[in-house]
Amino acid sequence: MRVVVRSSTTAELVVESPVGQLAGVWRENRHRPQVGQVIDVEFTIDWVVRAEDAIVESGAGASLRWDSVINRIVGCIEAVDPDGMGFLRLAPDSLSMIDTDGLVVAGAWVQLSVPCSAVEIYGYVV
Repeated sequence: MRVVVRSSTTAELVVESPVGQLAGVWRENRHRPQVGQVIDVEFTIDWVVRAEDAIVESGAGASLRWDSVINRIVGCIEAVDPDGMGFLRLAPDSLSMIDTDGLVVAGAWVQLSVPCSAVEIYGYVV
């Protein structure tokens, strides 16, 4: 997902995407991105999606909201493997693997409140 860096500290990186802002831990060995820099990133979310995270409105639309310690993430579970590994679609160019309780079904829209420390951000070159 292409994002703009809004804040870059030793503790966290805050990025703005087409669907909102997200904060997490930068996990690259190379230099930290600078504020204002446009970069392509992938997110790893260390969280378990549970069936109760599903929201009733189908097609709610993906969104990211950050409020200093918590990321509020809304996305669509695109697929769930037999072992419970889910694939969370946040944007056309953003698909993140995430653990599920095995009861979440493909096509479910989920709403998560995830600590910033549970989100890892990796840069990549397109």
